[in-house]
Amino acid sequence: MNTQPRVQTVTCPCCGGYLGELPDPDKVRSCLSPSERRVFDVLMKAGAEGMIKLDLSIALYGEREGGSDRAIRYTSIMVSRVRNKIDRFAYFIGRNSAPHRGVYRIIPAEVSA
Repeated sequence: MNTQPRVQTVTCPCCGGYLGELPDPDKVRSCLSPSERRVFDVLMKAGAEGMIKLDLSIALYGEREGGSDRAIRYTSIMVSRVRNKIDRFAYFIGRNSAPHRGVYRIIPAEVSA
């Protein structure tokens, strides 16, 4: 059986314009630690809409712990670690500018340039 690599098309959540394609996420997951993989999976599931840091923290650590300053700081650290590792796979964790500041989303690396 001949299988094609899975590719995900990404469009802009505002205008619907084509942003590019993301390669097979399974290749990326293989280079991440379990906690980094969780960050990656949550952001992939959020899609082009992305999510704010607080929502990401709650998704990772639960309602009770996710809103704490400590969890939010650790979420930022984890996003940075994941961002550094996934760049070589043509993925980038973008952070929107105003007025949607602080929204993390995974986009093709060529868009971030």
